[in-house]
Amino acid sequence: MTRLPHKDIFIYYQRLRRTFRVWVSGTPLRDGDIRASLHGWLKRRHAACPDAWLLSELKIPRPSARIDLAVVNGELAGFEIKSDVDSLTRLRRQAESYNGVFDRVYLVTTDRHIKEATTIIPNWWGVALMLHKGHEIEADLIRESGHNCHARADSILYMLHKSELDNIAIRLGLRESFSVRLRHADLVEKLVMCVDVDTLRSEAKTALKQRRTAMHL
Repeated sequence: MTRLPHKDIFIYYQRLRRTFRVWVSGTPLRDGDIRASLHGWLKRRHAACPDAWLLSELKIPRPSARIDLAVVNGELAGFEIKSDVDSLTRLRRQAESYNGVFDRVYLVTTDRHIKEATTIIPNWWGVALMLHKGHEIEADLIRESGHNCHARADSILYMLHKSELDNIAIRLGLRESFSVRLRHADLVEKLVMCVDVDTLRSEAKTALKQRRTAMHL
């Protein structure tokens, strides 16, 4: 898919509405409506991927944020929902948090927010627009996400529980060299000092897939 700069996104959206003769309900699109449709879209998108896992409300502690949906396979992709009844007040701060963690990020929003929201997010973020088509709610991918070159190892490690960090240290043969009394932040620092970024991010993704809350797509 062609990457669209911000100035072209709204023009594309207007053409999309004409092409599909979109029926706009008087009822606003809420988070639950969007989330259900997005889940189906993600399932179809990853149908050929046997190792794709979905997590909801994934917490990012530094800076504090919580992304609506995250997909973990070879990459870590985040999906931030802004429904008709949501505010964009926190979006800039959320973007700062997500940019340190995810390989790819997508804004999932509606016609109410599309124009303003795309002036806030980075140009490399993907954009998916939720629309009524007939009586169904469907996602149209307006812009594919680019790859994030600024994701950091420590940012993704801070997302993990201490027990998950301990397991990573054990798998990498490092736990015996670390004090058992290390605090969470100290353990993150030690791992970042001793292990290369790619290995740490791969281990962190494995840990996220193994969470009880992870759902296979």
